[in-house]
Amino acid sequence: MLTRFFRRRAIRSYLRELLFLLRQDQGVNEADGFYTPEQVMLTLRREGLNSNRP
Repeated sequence: MLTRFFRRRAIRSYLRELLFLLRQDQGVNEADGFYTPEQVMLTLRREGLNSNRP
């Protein structure tokens, strides 16, 4: 049970950081509120974050 708590906390932290970086890198997407997979992958590569994809 405690493991699940820490895992969820880590995921939320990662998502908050990714959203901040996406907004900084790609700007706020007001049209539909979503970023394309290409935009996400570009930001992940640029910032050196782990995406678990080749």
